[in-house]
Amino acid sequence: MIERNTSILRQNANNFNIVRLFAALVVIYAHSYALSPQPNGGEFIARWTGVTHAGELSVVIFFFISGALVTKSLVQSKNISDYLIKCILRIYPALIICCLFVAYIVTWLFGGITLHDAFTSNQTFKYFIANA
Repeated sequence: MIERNTSILRQNANNFNIVRLFAALVVIYAHSYALSPQPNGGEFIARWTGVTHAGELSVVIFFFISGALVTKSLVQSKNISDYLIKCILRIYPALIICCLFVAYIVTWLFGGITLHDAFTSNQTFKYFIANA
């Protein structure tokens, strides 16, 4: 049986958020070499190992910790429907805001159209609906 209150997965008993933030920042760091290639052959981990790069290792760390936290959420839920409702309420509000931002604001800023055109375009609306 899993003890629910004595686990290192308790929110205030770990530094998982900091580790996940660090992993996400390392992914950005690793991708920076693809944006501006260096003559010496890429970022440090890729040069050092010759097999992988820092971004790939960070993704593994990020998903391992996230998987543990998602499993904890499932175990602590009363039932599957309670868990699914919590997942939907955790994911979809941010997804909808992100899709609104990309579909309308990013299109306006970088798409070469006016803000009015971005909000009245059928194409941006279709993008928002398809991705949200």
